[in-house]
Amino acid sequence: MARNGPKWRDVDFCLLNTDTPIVYATGNIWLANEPSGTHASQADPGYTTVHGNSDHQYPYDIAGTPNKTSNGSTNSLANYSTSEPYSSPIKVGFTVTPGATITISNCSGSTSYDHDTTPYVDATGNGGATWICDNAKANYASEHGISDATMPIGSMNAVFTGSGTPDSIATAPACLDFSTSASRNYAALQPKLQQAFYTGTGQTSGNQQQEILVPAGATCMFMGAMDSWEWNNNSGAFNCTVTQTIITTVQ
Repeated sequence: MARNGPKWRDVDFCLLNTDTPIVYATGNIWLANEPSGTHASQADPGYTTVHGNSDHQYPYDIAGTPNKTSNGSTNSLANYSTSEPYSSPIKVGFTVTPGATITISNCSGSTSYDHDTTPYVDATGNGGATWICDNAKANYASEHGISDATMPIGSMNAVFTGSGTPDSIATAPACLDFSTSASRNYAALQPKLQQAFYTGTGQTSGNQQQEILVPAGATCMFMGAMDSWEWNNNSGAFNCTVTQTIITTVQ
C-alpha cells in the first residue's frame, strides 16, 4: 500500500555550546579533576623555606579552585604574603560530548612563567621565551593519570577527562610532541582521554581555525598554561572563546 504525505529526509542539526574562560598561567592541567589539596609537579629546585625569596616560596603545586579576576589580565592568585595560590586548571563551563568538535577563538592575553622575571608570551609561547618543555614530574610518562606533553613554555594547553579522578585510569596515553611549528600547526587534532595537548590560540600560523575532536569517555575539558614545575609563581592569563559544535542527524 502506498504511503501518502511528504517524504522524509535526513536533516542535520547543529548544536552549539560556548564559554569564555579565563585561563590562568598558574593552571596546571596535571591537576585536572583532582581533589583540593592534591600535590603536583616536582619539587621546585629554587624552593626555599625563607620567605624573603618571593619567587620560590612553595615546593609543589596544590589543587584548589582558583578565583577569577574581573579582566583576566593579571594573576590575582599569587599573593605571596598570605598563602600559596591554587594551581588547578580552569574547567570549561559546559559538558563536552564525545565526537563533538571544539574550536578556540578570540584568544588574547599573555603569561610569564617566573613571577614577572621572564618575558611574557602569547598563547602560542611566542614572545621571547623559546624553551620547549615538558612536565618534569611526568618526564615523558604520566602524572595523576594524565600523559606528559612537550610544547613551548607558557603556551596554552588542555586535557579532556571523564567525570572521575584521572588517577583511576590503568594506563595513561602516550606523550604528544608539539616541539615543532609543523606539529603545532595542525588542522585537526584527535587527543585521547587524559592526553595533554597544545591549543595555542586555536589558529594556525596562517590564521586558519583549528579543530579538536572530543574523545570517547570525555565529559570535561580543562585548560591551563605550560610549564615544567612550579606553576604557582606564574603570572598573567589568557582570555578566549571555547565553542563546542555537535552535529546530529534526524531521519
